[in-house]
Amino acid sequence: QRAFTNTAQKLEKLGPPRVTDGKHVQDTAVGFFTTAAGSVGDQRAKLAALDAKDPDFVNKASHLAGPDLSAASAQMQGLTNNPQLAPAFRAAPECKQLAATAAGK
Repeated sequence: QRAFTNTAQKLEKLGPPRVTDGKHVQDTAVGFFTTAAGSVGDQRAKLAALDAKDPDFVNKASHLAGPDLSAASAQMQGLTNNPQLAPAFRAAPECKQLAATAAGK
């Protein structure tokens, strides 16, 4: 949650990228990380509200769904496919590491 929030704040401070519709691109990226932070925070609060001493704790915890980031992820995918931004996403070490992790490498 903290990482998502920090990333949103850093992207906000950086300002819009110098690409076509840069403000929209920035808003989308900041929105993704802000939404992700909120979703993770909501799930964190639900988990924290459970009593670890409850005999049914494991069952209750297993029914908590992971944070739903599908809509936000679709928006972010639009950015990574943007022809003006795609080369930077492919070249950034952090993006390479994330892609490798997602591919199970």
